[in-house]
Amino acid sequence: MHLLKFTLAMHKEIGSGFKPQRSLEVIMFTSEEPTRFGISCLGSRLLAGIVQLTEQMKSTKDSHNVSFFDAAKSAGYTNAKGDLSEVSLKKGTYSAFVKLHIEQGPILEKGVSIGVVTAIAAPASIKVTFEGSGGHAGAALMPERNDAGLATVELALAVEKHVLNSGSVDTVGELLDCLRDPSGMTIAMLLESIAAKLDTVSSSCKVTANIKIVQNVMKFT
Repeated sequence: MHLLKFTLAMHKEIGSGFKPQRSLEVIMFTSEEPTRFGISCLGSRLLAGIVQLTEQMKSTKDSHNVSFFDAAKSAGYTNAKGDLSEVSLKKGTYSAFVKLHIEQGPILEKGVSIGVVTAIAAPASIKVTFEGSGGHAGAALMPERNDAGLATVELALAVEKHVLNSGSVDTVGELLDCLRDPSGMTIAMLLESIAAKLDTVSSSCKVTANIKIVQNVMKFT
C-alpha cells in the first residue's frame, strides 16, 4: 500500500512539472521483519552489502533445522545457491534510501505533521530460564518453595528500571526479553546489567538461572 501511494504521489508531482535531481526507484524488500530466522531487515541489508550477514546466512537455520537457503528455494527463489553476495549493490549505486512507514506510536496524534525516524530500535533478544523447587499450591507454603516465577518478576522489574533510566524500548514477554535501542553500546550495557542481576535474583530467590542470547544485533552491524 505504501509503495502504491508513493508511486501515485510521485506520478502526480512529475506530471505537475516536478523534476527530481536524482533518479527515483521504488523498491519492495523481502524479509524485513521476519521471526523465522531471527534476523531483521534481511533484504535491505543484503542489498546494502553487509558482508558479515552474507556469511552468517550460510549456516542460519530455523527452529525446525531448515536452512535459510532451503527455505528460500521452497519459496520460489530458484537462484538461492548459497552465495548472497550477488544481490549486493556496488557502492555508490544509490545516494540514499527513504522508507515509508505507518505510524505505530502516538507521535503524530500529538499534532505533529510528520514523523521522521532518525534511528532503528534494533532488537537483541535473550531467553532466560529459571529453575526452582515447587510443591503443591495448597500444602507447600510460599516460604517453603523456591518459585521460579518470582525470580522472573524480579528480572522484569529490573528491565523496567532500565527503561525508565535509559529511554529504551524494551519488552518482557513470557520467557523472552526483547531489548531495543539504536545504540549497540546501550544494549551491551543492558545485557551485562541483566547478567549481573541474574546472579543476585537467583541467589535471593534460591533458584538457578541460565541466560541465552537468542539474537544479538551487534553481530550484523
